[in-house]
Amino acid sequence: MDNFSPDASLPSSFPSSEPLAYEETPIIEPATPVSPSLQPAPPVPPKTPRAETRQSLPILPIVLLVVIFILGVWLSSFLRQFFPGGLFGIPSKQQTQATLTPIITISPNPYANWKTYSVISGTSRKAVDGVSFKLPPEVSELFCDGVNCASQGTYLPGGTRFTIAVRGAGQILADYRGKIVTDFGGRPFVTTPMTVSARPGVGFVGDFTGSTVTGYTFTKMRGAMISVTDTLSLEVNHFTSSGIPADFAADDALFSKILDSFVFVGLPTSSLAPSLSPTTTPTATSSGS
Repeated sequence: MDNFSPDASLPSSFPSSEPLAYEETPIIEPATPVSPSLQPAPPVPPKTPRAETRQSLPILPIVLLVVIFILGVWLSSFLRQFFPGGLFGIPSKQQTQATLTPIITISPNPYANWKTYSVISGTSRKAVDGVSFKLPPEVSELFCDGVNCASQGTYLPGGTRFTIAVRGAGQILADYRGKIVTDFGGRPFVTTPMTVSARPGVGFVGDFTGSTVTGYTFTKMRGAMISVTDTLSLEVNHFTSSGIPADFAADDALFSKILDSFVFVGLPTSSLAPSLSPTTTPTATSSGS
């Protein structure tokens, strides 16, 4: 310290001494608080086309649906002319009705469970070719009336007796054509023209007590003489036997149905006209086989 001298020279690296300059910092006044009521309102954004579009959006789907529906109806009617069977294989209403109509109108076979029988010749004891008829299942099998089997018979459900016989050339019983239709005793029946399965014939009715060729006594009879060919005819009848109660009316309706079941196949139609009673021909045929 004693060696320090104020006049001693300073190192050359030390800056020269100059007076210091000072800069005054300005005084910052605190900001005056602004009342919320005096603050400006935020700017309102202007309306844009997007906002108007949102208001009209609910109408657009409805319009589109209506347009699509109209186009669908038009397209369906247009394409239908090229697809008569219906689009996608679905039949139209008219086709469905046309398909069902034949099924509805088809009636059941009235002889579905009936049994078919042949007509037996009394001389040959064989079936006559080309002639058949049907009987209901509740009716018993036919059997010969008498030893010579001139006719075959059975009983219908109501109790009347049903008989059938072949008449004509080479048969036990004579052809009815040209003769009066009578019972075995010669009493004539009331006759009317008729056809059985397109074959000409004569229907006969007797409401009296009479007898048959095979010995049956009847109180009421209805039958038919049928012309099969020029040399062959059939006699078919049913009658109430004396002393045996029977429902003739019920069996008579069934008898009509039996007549309708006759079938003639491969036989020429007779050209001979059946004769009606009364007639001037004296020969009588014995009805009631």
